[in-house]
Amino acid sequence: MQKIPLRLAQPGMFLAQPVTQEGGRVLVGAGMELTSSILDRLAAADVYSIVVEGSPVSGFFAGQKVLARLDHLFRKHEEDQFMCALRVLLRGYFERKAGRENF
Repeated sequence: MQKIPLRLAQPGMFLAQPVTQEGGRVLVGAGMELTSSILDRLAAADVYSIVVEGSPVSGFFAGQKVLARLDHLFRKHEEDQFMCALRVLLRGYFERKAGRENF
């Protein structure tokens, strides 16, 4: 079971927990196989994350660790414009890579 951002969900994955709205209304039940239309409906309902069976996107969380490490490495250089610009460029690169390749 893994909680993932909706943008990384793919058709064919199965929900491990139901997807609910704030009021508790169930949008999609547990055990349902995700389809493109279900993913579109969840996005339209402003759902940002879901819990799926297995660990289909473990690389995404490795990417999050890379971003956290990058922030840690640049923490002492907030006053240096060059280092701030470099951090922004590197962060953008790794965020794009995480979204595209699930590294």
